[in-house]
Amino acid sequence: MSARRPPRGASWLLRRFVPGDTRDRVLGDLEEVFHERSRTRGHGSAGIWFWREAVSFSVLFALERAREAGVAPTRGVAPSWLDVKLGGRMLVKSPLLTLTGCVAIATAIGINAGFHEFVRIYFSAATQLESDDGVVRISNYDVAGGGQDPRILKDLARWRDGLETVEQIGAALRLDMGLVLQDPAG
Repeated sequence: MSARRPPRGASWLLRRFVPGDTRDRVLGDLEEVFHERSRTRGHGSAGIWFWREAVSFSVLFALERAREAGVAPTRGVAPSWLDVKLGGRMLVKSPLLTLTGCVAIATAIGINAGFHEFVRIYFSAATQLESDDGVVRISNYDVAGGGQDPRILKDLARWRDGLETVEQIGAALRLDMGLVLQDPAG
């Protein structure tokens, strides 16, 4: 009977993520334990063990590289290996509960995204222009009288006649109205 080899994909993961100075030792030790497990517990069990170890080493070394580069999340933010392991165990032991939890989380995320999009569309004060830098307010204000100068409508008509494209149009007339009527007598 010929000696079986460890899974190729798992070996590739190890060659890809384990640093060069320790790669040969790690691969050699894992292959040695793989052959021993394969002989005593069977090739399937040894293959699963090898995959688990390869993923574990790969994740640890990938996070270490990212941490050195300054792009990895801090320890408090990153999920621990125990969380991943317990999540996988829950998936195997009770798949329906896991599926229900995933659907509930996905639904909550969808509702949240929909709500934020609704608020953005209907309540956002953003203009539909490419750049908000061109938005200005032109107003004729009568300082002596303390209010708007009625000649603004004449200026608006002159400005509108000088327009050449639809993109340049953007005037508004605001009327401030209230429910309280002033007494004309005083």
